[in-house]
Amino acid sequence: MTCQYLTFKLNETLYAISVFQIQEVLEYEKPQSIPCSSPLLMGVIRSRNSNIAVIDIRQKFDLETVAPTDQSRIIVLEILDKEEGVINLFGIIADNVVEVLELESEQLEPLPKSEVVAGSKFVTSLYSHDDTYTLILDVNKIFSDKEIAAFNKSKSKIKNKDK
Repeated sequence: MTCQYLTFKLNETLYAISVFQIQEVLEYEKPQSIPCSSPLLMGVIRSRNSNIAVIDIRQKFDLETVAPTDQSRIIVLEILDKEEGVINLFGIIADNVVEVLELESEQLEPLPKSEVVAGSKFVTSLYSHDDTYTLILDVNKIFSDKEIAAFNKSKSKIKNKDK
């Protein structure tokens, strides 16, 4: 079975997410901070008349914080809220977006289980090509139900000025 994955970099590591879990890729804009919110929540941005919580994926993966550049992008993810049964939109900041890969399921290999690999519990498999590894992420495993509820609560504090 063929699947498409959007690839992006954090530090020098390549990650990929199924295009079916992505709404859009935006140029970086500084999120508006929300007081008294989760330390993972960088703030919110607005796109397509929706408030989108921007999450610090680097902190979640225990990676060093770096300043955004003109290559930085916000990847808007569609994450299922199992409790509410709805799709929520969350943004993550990538150092840069690389390409869309079309991969056969046979090309994906299991990742050795290890707690020392940043984000390893969110990685479903890896793709190896030309001495480069791409870590395939499952966005539904990155954030807990409790974190999603906290992000939604913080996001709802922002009033929709366009109404």
